[in-house]
Amino acid sequence: MIEDILKNLWNNWMFRLSLSSNELFHSNFLQTALSDPLPDMANEHAGVSSWARVQEFAAWVGLDAAWLAERQVEYALHPVFVYREWKDLDLAIVVRVPRENGGYREVVIFAVEVKIKSYPALEQVKRYLALMVSHNRETAFIPRLVLLSLVPPPPHFNLIENLTVSHFGALAEGIAHVVPYQPALQAPIDEYARLCQLLDQLSQFWNESLSPLTPLHAVTGQRNVYRRLNPIWSKLCAAYLCELVKQEMADFALHDDITLQIDPGFSRSTWKADFLWCASSGGAAAREVIAKAGVQVEGDTIRFMLNAQNVGSGGVNARLIVQETLLAQANASGLYQRLHQLYCITQEPNVDLAVEVTAFWQNANGIRRDNYGIPCLSLPQGDFTLPGYNNSPTFGHADYRLKLHKNATLNEICHLVCAALRGEYNANGAAAFLPVLTDLDVF
Repeated sequence: MIEDILKNLWNNWMFRLSLSSNELFHSNFLQTALSDPLPDMANEHAGVSSWARVQEFAAWVGLDAAWLAERQVEYALHPVFVYREWKDLDLAIVVRVPRENGGYREVVIFAVEVKIKSYPALEQVKRYLALMVSHNRETAFIPRLVLLSLVPPPPHFNLIENLTVSHFGALAEGIAHVVPYQPALQAPIDEYARLCQLLDQLSQFWNESLSPLTPLHAVTGQRNVYRRLNPIWSKLCAAYLCELVKQEMADFALHDDITLQIDPGFSRSTWKADFLWCASSGGAAAREVIAKAGVQVEGDTIRFMLNAQNVGSGGVNARLIVQETLLAQANASGLYQRLHQLYCITQEPNVDLAVEVTAFWQNANGIRRDNYGIPCLSLPQGDFTLPGYNNSPTFGHADYRLKLHKNATLNEICHLVCAALRGEYNANGAAAFLPVLTDLDVF
């Protein structure tokens, strides 16, 4: 099934054009289809539309028809526009209301956020809803947001007030209704409708494939299958893992001045996700020490890491400073003590320590182990002790790095990450993070 979907996508010329910009491509095309051919002279991001087209569009994406009819009655005498990239939103339906002293004010009726290469984020949706309400502070109604996502968001998104979750299947069925308004675009619109149908099929396949039980090899081993779509699939998987971690960590706080930063990404042709406790020294911007401790998942590795920005001076290697701090803190505060034990075994075999280590890690599912049941600590070749890097002379990184089993599920990886963030691999629990995050003189 997936082979047919991918083959048909590649044979769709609209799909090939969309690969360079993804979300922006869709917002540009929808604005073109919904707007008059002549540009709006007041704003290059706006296209003149009509209430008839806006009603058609709203119906396709699932907005309440009665609610929109009320807006049309209220603003029937004012011109309606389709904006792209309106205040960071991909597409927005806006009316211009003249002011008595000249000029006009913009009233946003509803907006559309397209998600192709990233997973819908609850914080972003709430921020966009608040942004529209703030912008429309002179109006009595609350604008609506439509989320058009390649991969459906979690079910609780359907409970968010003033949010409508739509899909590309609905867009494929509805876009044909634009042709009477734009007869010259019939061929591109037909091709775009086929593209939306294929994206909907891909969405259904990925939605069925992506779950807490999805194994790691299904995330990292698809490069030759998905090809140009592999970055999108990888980012979606990373974002999905981030959502799992957010849910599990929702009620856990480390310290008032320390925030948990969770960021999905794509690096070196594979998925990546950072889960980092972050603190700052609060100094001048150029010399402000920023320290982060936590976990990074990249490819088939899970990294228990420490990094710091604006450390070292006079040519001192920042990576070595961070590396020495990470090793020292294992004994000083118990930071990543369980990982440090693995490191000690690699440096000097110790039977008693190996027995203790094996007993501790036996319930940590998802980690690759050697024949004795001990997790495989990945150590670099070369002149430094731990894997690490320095992006600049004053930014250093070091980590203890484990290999994940190819059959590790996203749920198991989530539990490993959350256990690390809660301090379960430290000798002193979560308190072991505090010295490197609150006493930045350790660097």
